[in-house]
Amino acid sequence: MSEGLLFAAAVWCREAAPVAFLILIRSTLALAAGMLFARATWDRRPAWSSPILRATLVCCAVVIALSPLPAGAIRSIWTLPPAEMEASQPVGDLPVRPAIAPMVPSSASPEAFKAVPGSPVQSSEPVVPSRPVVPISAWASLLAAMAWGAVSLWLLGRLLTCRRMLALLYRESPPVGGEPARILAEICHRLGIPRPGLCESSVVRSPFLAGLRRATIYLPVDPEPDESLLRAVLLHELAHLRRRDGAWGLACQVLRAAVPIQPLLWVLARQMERSSEQACDSEVVEAGYTAPTYADCLLRLSEKWAPSEPQLLLAAGVVSFRI
Repeated sequence: MSEGLLFAAAVWCREAAPVAFLILIRSTLALAAGMLFARATWDRRPAWSSPILRATLVCCAVVIALSPLPAGAIRSIWTLPPAEMEASQPVGDLPVRPAIAPMVPSSASPEAFKAVPGSPVQSSEPVVPSRPVVPISAWASLLAAMAWGAVSLWLLGRLLTCRRMLALLYRESPPVGGEPARILAEICHRLGIPRPGLCESSVVRSPFLAGLRRATIYLPVDPEPDESLLRAVLLHELAHLRRRDGAWGLACQVLRAAVPIQPLLWVLARQMERSSEQACDSEVVEAGYTAPTYADCLLRLSEKWAPSEPQLLLAAGVVSFRI
């Protein structure tokens, strides 16, 4: 039976291959149009680029979800065609085809009722059907589908690993009080947004925002915090929180894991990250920092803190302070 399922899966993948090709073509057109439009408005209207890229992500998801399936691809691989069912059935379970006596006249002698040599069916032994021939394209489609599934499982597993690491970091990081907590409460009150959590950890080497339901800003341990630098960091991360960049980044990663054959989704993720960082930098400047002062803060930040490899792995719902 397993051999028949393998044959049926290969045939199913060949019938579903046009669907994958259709998804690739339509999503390429949607992504290319959206990213080109965002690129055209980048210099004149930089504030428009982030909404355009987000709309492009939504449009791509809708196009993928609404891609029609052919009638043959809807058939489940567990419903085997007759040929595969006969091929997968054991020989001992095959029905025995009864012998058919030849047509002879009633006035013939008894010897005429004997089996005629060379008759089509004269044996009671089971007839073994021939093995169905599966074209090479079907096997190639099956291998491509297996590769697609392997990459998707790897990306989804990476997201789940990041989730577990975030949960562990949240449990082991103590909350921060004192001057950093006072500055955070002041900025949140001024911006009119809910106050997120504020924690510090020796594992963290660069500030970042994490979490969707329990948004938390993680800071590295700093015995001598600089108020100007700390205020710039908190303004930047609170801008990410207000814009919901973590949720949009996670949605893009999930879609990228579902359709890893679309390379433009990887480009879109980088452009969305770049546009969100630029928008948050603009909000910090609008909050009272001059461009030279904020540039000096970024320079000191790069000299003082640098992202580590564990932090770079925390890519699910995390918006880090990148320079």
